Amino acid sequence: MSQSQSLSFVYSIKLITPNDAVPPRFSNSPNPLWLPPNQMNGFTVLDRGDWFQWSPGRVQRVPPNEIPTIRPFSTVSLIWCPDWQAFFQVPYDCTEKNVAEVYSDDGIPLEWKGLSFHHKINTNGHCISMLGYKYEKNELAARSSETWMPQLLPQRYQCPGNPEYPGSCHLAGELSILVGLAAFSTTPEWMHWVIMNCFHNPNPAWRPHGKPERPSKSYTQTICIHDTDTPKKTNDADL
Repeated sequence: MSQSQSLSFVYSIKLITPNDAVPPRFSNSPNPLWLPPNQMNGFTVLDRGDWFQWSPGRVQRVPPNEIPTIRPFSTVSLIWCPDWQAFFQVPYDCTEKNVAEVYSDDGIPLEWKGLSFHHKINTNGHCISMLGYKYEKNELAARSSETWMPQLLPQRYQCPGNPEYPGSCHLAGELSILVGLAAFSTTPEWMHWVIMNCFHNPNPAWRPHGKPERPSKSYTQTICIHDTDTPKKTNDADL
């Protein structure tokens, strides 16, 4: 892909919430903490979400006749857990599969896990924190940038007092996770505006939006995000 070629991706956001009619789950620690449901009926779908196409400075609904041509590239279910003050995730739609019954090809349970990071150094010597599922760290290895913390990624994920890498880090990783964090950073009414204006060329980088914040950091809310099979380069947003 040439530098002059515009980046584009298609995404869908499903808004869901825990079903109060299903008994909640709790951890086994001395101070039990709430856990996300592990059955499909543990969630209520609030909005199934239309497909939208992002291109620089623009977000528009995908025409109905083009929807059958969409081939999802990645999916994540992302939930904010107040008890843990953290995001949990699974790499699929938790309203279409029972979390308790999903396994990888190697027989490993694909259960709810916190946001995690893999770190590497780019050609300029900067640390890049890659967001994904079951990576080796649960916090940043270098100081975050104030342009995306705490609005995009909560302070809970800040690196410890003695950073593993000097300077500030870039945030990158699965596009579905990054789009989900952008949606969580504001209200449902503003989330497509935020996605339209806060990812930009030459890479889909984040710009603070200053729009109303939803109370997602104080109550439990869940979203499922799908993105399309765009070239891999466009699925690693560098923030």
